Amino acid sequence: MENPFSATKTFSTEDADRMLKLADQFFHNWSETAQESHDPENISEALAASAEWKAIRPLFAAAPDMRKALKRCRQHVIDATLAHADDDMSGRLALDALDAAVEKAGAA
Repeated sequence: MENPFSATKTFSTEDADRMLKLADQFFHNWSETAQESHDPENISEALAASAEWKAIRPLFAAAPDMRKALKRCRQHVIDATLAHADDDMSGRLALDALDAAVEKAGAA
């Protein structure tokens, strides 16, 4: 069976959606199990983890759009740098920074 997350496969928005839904289900199940245990410590831990997930989940959900936006910004910097090709180091530095941001967004 082929590894669905091999380096040759592009990680799609659909893949990200599936992973987010799995995490949602995990936290839901954890909360239910904790409630059923009637153990205050388990309940408190599950509620805290669920609250943390709810706080960070929108960032994960927005990641594909953020990566696209960074790529568009990168292209604008390239266009501006080429339009003013007078050895403008600030354009090169901005492009390097955007490249690093896009790379990090792609690795996430």
